This record gives sequence, structure tokens and C-alpha cells, in this order.
Amino acid sequence: MKPHHAALLAVALGAALPAAAQQGTPQKGTPTDWPCVQVYVPELSLGQVWAGPALPDEAGAWRDDPEVARLVPKLLDDAVPAEDATARAEDFAKGVPEAERERRLALLFQGLFERAGVERGNMFAGIRRFADKQKALADRIAEANAKLRGMRLDVAAGSQPEMEAARAERDWDLRVLDDRQRLLPQVCEQPVLLEQRLFALGRALQGNL
Repeated sequence: MKPHHAALLAVALGAALPAAAQQGTPQKGTPTDWPCVQVYVPELSLGQVWAGPALPDEAGAWRDDPEVARLVPKLLDDAVPAEDATARAEDFAKGVPEAERERRLALLFQGLFERAGVERGNMFAGIRRFADKQKALADRIAEANAKLRGMRLDVAAGSQPEMEAARAERDWDLRVLDDRQRLLPQVCEQPVLLEQRLFALGRALQGNL
């Protein structure tokens, strides 16, 4: 087997195993198919990102404030640099009359927290779908390898074209698996970046209370 094929096969075998098994003892409650080195924490904890005034009891109350409702998605948009989003949050806070500041900043952070929670949940679901696809592809590669081993036992000349076609298909799957696997660190980092952004926004708002 060629060296680069051997390396890709190692990737295939690795992808077929849960990341937790490769990294050591999994965290309690971590799905066995979780592919990231980052700890599996699909739900945000308010206490970790907000130490300001209590948020409104009614979920979605922030939507009743038109300015806040427009601002929330803009601050969480990952196309906007985190520093720019933080500066925009500070500008908003400074522009709110002091008598209304605590209430409206709590509303704004409620919106940020709720929306970030939904986005984070979608990210975690997407990561698990990514892992499922990689596992399915790795299983297909393993089946192809077994098929190729069987073909090598068949020395009939007529089997050679079929064997070459099977090998080419297997090699293509290996390349796809490897290309996708290279994206995994970036995919796994997305929830972390979102939480960091949310924390920075909360700190900026609290600094203006």
C-alpha cells in the first residue's frame, strides 16, 4: 500500500472511533459519538456569562423592544468582528437614559442569551450530524477494504478491471474523509467562539450599568 494511502486509512480508522475514546475518559453525559476535543456542553449557563441585574422572567420579553430586537441578531452575527460587536453594544448602553439603563440592558442580554442558546444548540446538532457522516464514510471505506482483500484472492484476469474500479472508489472516499476531517477543528470551535462573544458582550453591558 502506498504511504499516503496508509496515512489516510489511519484517518479513516480514527474517524470510526468516538473522539472521547481517543482523548481519554469522556465527560459524564457526553454522547459516545461526540467528535470534538472540546467538552460537550450543549446548553449555556447564564451564571458563566452574566453577573448583571436579573433578566426578565418572561422568555422573549426582549422582542417587545424594537431597538433591542433589531440589535440582538446584529451583535451575534459572526460576519461582524467580535470587537466591533462589543463596541456597538457599548454605544447602545451609553445611549440609554440612566433611568432605563438597567431594564433595557437586561432586556438586551436576555435576547443575546436566548438567541445564542438556540444557535449553540444548532451548532451542536450540526457537529453530531458531521460526525455521523464521517462514521458512515469510514464504515464504507472499511467495507471497501474488505472487498478489495477478497478480490486480491481472486487471481482471474477478468477481475482486474473491477478491482481497479473498487480501489479508485475507495481512494476517492479516503480523500473526502480526509478533507472533511481537516475541517473538524474549525467546526468544533464555533460554539466556543459564540460563547466567548456572548461573554464579551455581557461584560461590555455590565461595564455600563
